[in-house]
Amino acid sequence: MDEQNACKDDAFRVCSHTIPDRERTFQCMIAQKDTLSAACRAAMAAYLPPDPEPRKSKRSKSMARSSASDQVAQGRTKKAPVDIAPPIR
Repeated sequence: MDEQNACKDDAFRVCSHTIPDRERTFQCMIAQKDTLSAACRAAMAAYLPPDPEPRKSKRSKSMARSSASDQVAQGRTKKAPVDIAPPIR
């Protein structure tokens, strides 16, 4: 009952178009959780899965992969530098 009271105003404010369907209203409120009051977010937290951990962007992963593969393809690795000077006679 306390949870309902904490979220009643938010439900009418954010998801009034889904009322009286409880499941649609709940799903709407999950989708709009950033606009809910702190009290309602706290009440709903017990029913929600945890937020996913921030993920690294695909760009940074692909850049790291491509630079390593570029080095291998060009014969450069993390070993000593390659000596390309012609031999002295």
